[in-house]
Amino acid sequence: MYAFHLPRGIPHARTASLLVLILGGLLLVWAERAGDRPWRSLTWPRTARFWAVWGAVALSLPVALYLPGPASLLQIAPAGPGDWLAAAVLAGLSVAWRIPGARSRTARGKG
Repeated sequence: MYAFHLPRGIPHARTASLLVLILGGLLLVWAERAGDRPWRSLTWPRTARFWAVWGAVALSLPVALYLPGPASLLQIAPAGPGDWLAAAVLAGLSVAWRIPGARSRTARGKG
């Protein structure tokens, strides 16, 4: 991702990579909550702690990208809609294999 966006400048390449990293991490939380179960079997988290942490991480991304202070400190550039879409697709693909869940080791005959 970084190398692909590098022709547009280092701040933009850094932004694109950060988008994939943070969005992928947010999706990975759901994958870990599901464990071996399909994601459709998940219920919404009920604890304020979960939503406070997940929400803070999710909100940190636009804050860092669009407020001049954090963006300057991190040396990143604002992201356009296409950047967000590409990052969301790549982040989704990186954890998509976990969406249907996995059979247990004993179900596969290895346990």
